[in-house]
Amino acid sequence: MKYLKLLALSGAMMATMLSLAGNASATSVVSPVTGIKGESEEAVTLYGSTNVSCASSSFSMNIENSGPGVTASGKLTSLAFSECSGGDVTVQTRGSLEIHALGSGDGTVTWSNGRILVLHTTPFGINVECDYGSSGTHLGTIDTNVFGTATLDWNITALPVVEGNFLCGSSVEWIGSYILTPTVADTMSIV
Repeated sequence: MKYLKLLALSGAMMATMLSLAGNASATSVVSPVTGIKGESEEAVTLYGSTNVSCASSSFSMNIENSGPGVTASGKLTSLAFSECSGGDVTVQTRGSLEIHALGSGDGTVTWSNGRILVLHTTPFGINVECDYGSSGTHLGTIDTNVFGTATLDWNITALPVVEGNFLCGSSVEWIGSYILTPTVADTMSIV
């Protein structure tokens, strides 16, 4: 029950946060919010030369930059994948996120300087290591709904290979949906 109340409160805060974003020329996260956490709603999948599906994934970020004329941004303090099938996913470098306000009251997020390593074995028994990296990569869109909850639809269409052989392909597509909650807040808004 406590989790349900927290989720409802957090969702209402995200809805407020994003409803105020429509007319902003920059993105501000209003105190006392210090960060955002995301937990996957269901399996997260990396589609590429092989498909790796992880039953659970999470991230958290500290908001370091925010205010008039500044895009809200901060470093990822955690990024994790667990219970993966089809291969293993290891976070090499977490990187940072930027949150950009959209006119519709929602937001868009970009990911920079992050790297993930995908390890899998081909049907022929060949072990393959593929290192994929971000550089201002469009990560996804924050959507709010009438119930006041917010989700980040993580939809990287082309996370390019940084290291690996031809079996890695040129990129991987990362698809998932994360429920967002502020890390410290009674109220929060992005304007």
